[in-house]
Amino acid sequence: MRGRFHGPLTESPPKMRARTLAAALVAALTAALCLAAPAEAAPALQFTYARYDSPGTDTGSNKSVNGEYVTIRNTTNRTVNLRGYVLHDAPSAANRSKGRKWNYAYTFGSYSLAAGKSVTVYTGTGSAGSTSRYWGYKRYVWNNDGDTATLRSPGGSVVDSCVWRSKGSGSTRC
Repeated sequence: MRGRFHGPLTESPPKMRARTLAAALVAALTAALCLAAPAEAAPALQFTYARYDSPGTDTGSNKSVNGEYVTIRNTTNRTVNLRGYVLHDAPSAANRSKGRKWNYAYTFGSYSLAAGKSVTVYTGTGSAGSTSRYWGYKRYVWNNDGDTATLRSPGGSVVDSCVWRSKGSGSTRC
């Protein structure tokens, strides 16, 4: 017996359809996997928290200024050297028009952040430790009604950002 393709018919039509369907499904799944966009990896350094409004009345004291801070976590399984990384706020309209990327910036000196650990950068002055750094300002940096904390690599690439748009509770999880 000969099939319609002029070759010997070795399988029944239902088996041929099943095999053709299986091959089509495999081809479709392979194409879907090849075309799927890869998941974006989390940054090695990530903002986890920002307290942009110091608790209580803004007195301008160092304690009050240090009520503002951001926390950055090393999400990798290795120590990251932060020397040259820059933490900054969003520029005001006036600074933006002058081409500036920020109003205030903190550049990390010699500091390494262990795997899975966090560092908190306080706005005011204080003694740096293994989990704390101090910006050294005597005034508030973060805008209560909306701002962006940005961390840049020594080469200037944005590593991570934390954005808040309104006063809200005075703090945000990033």
